Amino acid sequence: MAPGLRIVFTDSSRLVFRLSGSGAGVGATIRIYAESYERDPERHSRETQVVLGPLIAIALKISSIHERTGRKGPTVIT
Repeated sequence: MAPGLRIVFTDSSRLVFRLSGSGAGVGATIRIYAESYERDPERHSRETQVVLGPLIAIALKISSIHERTGRKGPTVIT
């Protein structure tokens, strides 16, 4: 993965922040990756947005991304 900031939590969940595109100027994209490990196969079918919601809330709070970019939400969720 390209350089960026990676935060790993004690439960092995992680957040990755990275800048991609044409540099820090116009056309750059801020990517935030949120990953959570679940050992229990019974819980693998849970809704992704529900599972990652608390982790994404942490990412938004610590990055102040809404305030920094002026955007209220993502342009793409994959």
